[in-house]
Amino acid sequence: MDLPSLRPLLDAHATRTADRPIPRYQMIVDPNLFVREEKDGAAWVPCEFDVHANGMAQLVGADRSHVFPQLAEQVATPVLEAALPLLAKLRRPRLLLDGRKLQVVFKAQRIIVPPSTGASADSEYVGLWHVDGHREHVAAVVLYYYKVDPSLQGGDMEFCGREPMDVLAIGDCSNNYNGLKANRLRTALRSQTEDGTDTAVQNCRVPVAEGTLLVFSNYQMAHRVLRMVNNNAEAEASRDFVALFIIDPAAKPLVPARVHLANSVLPS
Repeated sequence: MDLPSLRPLLDAHATRTADRPIPRYQMIVDPNLFVREEKDGAAWVPCEFDVHANGMAQLVGADRSHVFPQLAEQVATPVLEAALPLLAKLRRPRLLLDGRKLQVVFKAQRIIVPPSTGASADSEYVGLWHVDGHREHVAAVVLYYYKVDPSLQGGDMEFCGREPMDVLAIGDCSNNYNGLKANRLRTALRSQTEDGTDTAVQNCRVPVAEGTLLVFSNYQMAHRVLRMVNNNAEAEASRDFVALFIIDPAAKPLVPARVHLANSVLPS
């Protein structure tokens, strides 16, 4: 999928904010910096979109739609519209989108891989298994890769069923959390069922290139980035993407940006 207008907008925003909290990441739009303190702790503040039956999405709230409203309009809106047909195909959960107000958390990030300057150079990146959201009910995730340096090799996205994570507990009912070790998870992902037709935990991998659009269920799948290597000895390389976290419409809604920002300017 080609959305050529996104890259100059996000590159300019990245230059202005220069938010590089750790060497491997540049946060272009960081949802962790746009949060609302609730009784249980900080929660992301989402945008809201009116989704229409004709496949269009309209950002709600004008200047209070997001802390960066123009960027949300020009970046998050076209990515969401492109993803709507795929979101409609999800089955766990099944999202009924026509005529609905949808809450979406907007993120943009750059993964940076140093140059391969020698045998001891740390010129690779490997992601960790995770699901998205902490106090937020993220039902689905949209990822759009608007820039991938050609010197990057590998970096497929791997998915597995959430079964190993969802049966973990610690406390009064169960204390099996400490039993999850890397070797046990590896065995579950790579070993086959008794009849030899499938792995014990279903998993797959998807290649990522510039223009790739991924849509998947955050309730059903955990994911990670597989080993990605920079073959350029002269310069660092990056993979830049937009992420949209789709909040479960069946869950208690988060306080949206239009309300959060309005409250922040009310006289005390």
